[in-house]
Amino acid sequence: MLHVEFSKQLEGARGPFELEANLDLKTQQISVLCGPSGAGKSSFLRVLAGLESVKTGYIRFNESVWLDSAQKIHLPPQKRPLGFVFQDGALFPHLNVYENIIFGNPRHQARIEEVISLMGLKGLLKHPTPMLSGGQIQRVALARALVRILDQQNALLCLDEPLSALDADARAHLQEQLKYISAHFKLTTLIITHDLLEAHKLAHNLIWIEEKPQKHTCLMRDFKTQEGLCARVLEIKGQSVELVLERQIISLPLNSLQTPPTLKEGDLWALIPQRAERLDWHP
Repeated sequence: MLHVEFSKQLEGARGPFELEANLDLKTQQISVLCGPSGAGKSSFLRVLAGLESVKTGYIRFNESVWLDSAQKIHLPPQKRPLGFVFQDGALFPHLNVYENIIFGNPRHQARIEEVISLMGLKGLLKHPTPMLSGGQIQRVALARALVRILDQQNALLCLDEPLSALDADARAHLQEQLKYISAHFKLTTLIITHDLLEAHKLAHNLIWIEEKPQKHTCLMRDFKTQEGLCARVLEIKGQSVELVLERQIISLPLNSLQTPPTLKEGDLWALIPQRAERLDWHP
């Protein structure tokens, strides 16, 4: 079990607010973190990774306590069995692909070769990282994160919008890789995304950050339901429809879902994401 409990003061576009979390997540599952821009999603992951501090908090992963403010315990990032993939990949530009991959854990050559093969990077190992495409950068960043943690019996993988800059084909391919990798290596995975369909494809659990004046609260949601999600039709524009869902506006083509012929503005619509080609979530 991963228990995450903390309170942290943050500065947002609309002034200061408190980010609160008190969650229990099952291990060896994928949890997706969603919410408006500036709600505190990245800060949640960074606190979990030990990259940001909190005055009050308690984090336990299985039997290991990573953070206990009352006992003055704060395990540094390098001591946590955790791999982190940043939105831009954060590769070292002066190192080639192979050097980036082994940077966090140059031992365990068999594991390194397994990850390189799994991520399809054998032909790129000597390439300089500035020459890579967006999809290649994210594959290298994911490989580096995996190499760092695969000698751990239980490990956590955190990904901060890793697919947001990719084209549709690269995005779909990496989504499938993420699902396979998490299951194959028995990882506990947390992913930030603004894409509703991506969340539905990947997640066992959904963590939604609810915004209230001066307080943002991380809440567990049961995302995979047969009933889907209930959205309000805001506007129909030609071949697309805009919907209000969880205080957000999403837009999608009319032909991507089984759209009722009588659908009109103001209607409530039971939206079932697995039937969609893509949902863009606009903050």
